[in-house]
Amino acid sequence: MGLCWRSLPRDRGGNFAIITALVSPVLIVVAALGVDTGSFFLERREAQGLTDLAAMSAARSPQDAERIALAVFADNGWAGLSSDGAVPTNVRTTRGVYTPDPSVAAGQRFVAGQEPANAVRVEFERKATRFFSGSLIEAPTIRTAAIASMEPRATFSIGSRLAALDGGIANQILSSLLGTSINLSVMDYNALLSTDIDLLAFTSQAGIHADLRAGTYRDVLDAQIGVRQAVQALAATPGVGLAARTALQTVANAVPAAKKLQLGDIIDLGTDANASIGGITAGLEAEVNAMAMLRAMAALANDQNQVAVDLGAGIPGIANATITLAIGERPRFSAHGPVGTSMRTAQTRLRVDLQIGTSNALLTALIHVPVYIDVAYGTGTISSISCATGMKESARVVIATRPGIAAAHIADFDARNIDDFSHQPKLERARLVGLRVLGITVANISARAEASATNLRDTPLSFAWPDIEHGKVKTAATRDAVSTLTSSLLYNLDLRVDPLGIPLISIPSGSLGIVRPLLDPVAPALDRILNTVLAIAGVSLGEADVRVHKVDCGRPALVQ
Repeated sequence: MGLCWRSLPRDRGGNFAIITALVSPVLIVVAALGVDTGSFFLERREAQGLTDLAAMSAARSPQDAERIALAVFADNGWAGLSSDGAVPTNVRTTRGVYTPDPSVAAGQRFVAGQEPANAVRVEFERKATRFFSGSLIEAPTIRTAAIASMEPRATFSIGSRLAALDGGIANQILSSLLGTSINLSVMDYNALLSTDIDLLAFTSQAGIHADLRAGTYRDVLDAQIGVRQAVQALAATPGVGLAARTALQTVANAVPAAKKLQLGDIIDLGTDANASIGGITAGLEAEVNAMAMLRAMAALANDQNQVAVDLGAGIPGIANATITLAIGERPRFSAHGPVGTSMRTAQTRLRVDLQIGTSNALLTALIHVPVYIDVAYGTGTISSISCATGMKESARVVIATRPGIAAAHIADFDARNIDDFSHQPKLERARLVGLRVLGITVANISARAEASATNLRDTPLSFAWPDIEHGKVKTAATRDAVSTLTSSLLYNLDLRVDPLGIPLISIPSGSLGIVRPLLDPVAPALDRILNTVLAIAGVSLGEADVRVHKVDCGRPALVQ
């Protein structure tokens, strides 16, 4: 026995069993922690994936974000409504606005609570599952968050009135705007009015004809290019028929080579202008009217902001007619962007002077009707874009539209400063009729009249997918429309008769007596001139025409 105790320190038998017995508890704990740690990372990855999915799903309809996000988690067995219908505290959704601006720090690009919402932040937390180490260490909390944004976009135009044009008057107005001589027929104008062009294809052609080395659409829109090259690009755009192409080429050949314009002043593609030319441009495509585009380019090319046209005696019943047109701040012809994108028509001033002379052996009546019209710019703003199923066929776009304030007067004023939009011209009574007997002036009739129309609130114009697909134009009109301009002005005059130049007799409004037959030829001539000139200017008295060209419902994307 004593020998055994003395040999024990040198005996190595059973060491492995002893070490195993001592180390096994440690190994078991380490293994348990390892398994639970691996499980934690797996659970976290799954939780992040579901959080991302919930955010992208909720971004399709931010107004219903909470229900959609909860449904995603519930469908995957992670979270859901409790038995009493209460919202679980481990899922939180926040609506807001995400702005993809590189100049803003990434963490500040999402602004919670801002409207109209285009993004949703989803936050999720829960305790991780502990399979083996629950009694040794508290289970950690899994926290995940994701921000997804989906920004539907639409392309629309305002002031794109399509109407039959008087060829002669339209030619003279376009000639004055472009500084050349345009001679198009009514058939030419009808061909342009019935032709739609693809906006991106036109922009691409403009870069080619201007010999630009442009990589993006913005490069073309920001460049100074010749008006001639721009009109040639319009003619070369795919889809333009022979008649319209011939008319546009006629205009291009007549335009002075030195005239320049910047297409970005009338076309707004928003952030999508950064897309590469010829690259993937889904949702950007938009068809716009060729005549409206030509009209906008002509107004932009006129650097004087004012044109004066003498129509001579080319209008039946009128001895002479002159037009002075002034266009204020340049409008944008087409805009592409999300909710909140705005554009407006041009502020326009127009003076029309009509003269009629009637005489016989005894009586000579010289009639002068000066009409002054001031149309403030109309505005259109995308107020909502909804895509119920994320497909454009379900899309609905609402444009909040306000027509420009229209004021029409029969009055005299100094037309030399008609393009000074900083103040209203001084309007005075117009000498309407001069009566002469045997060559002696016996009386002058002066007059003053005015009519106006305005809206104080926006009118929502709603465009469903069939309206967009078929290019339907909708009109927002003022409540007191001045479509009866001639009757409002010509037949409701404040008249005064001055015998031998002495102001003595005042004629009540509406009691024109002998003057009415003298004014009858003026009404149709005035309507004819106004309709054509205002159509060329892209505005309408007391109305604003809006067309939604395309809508892109977009796709939800993770942004943070």
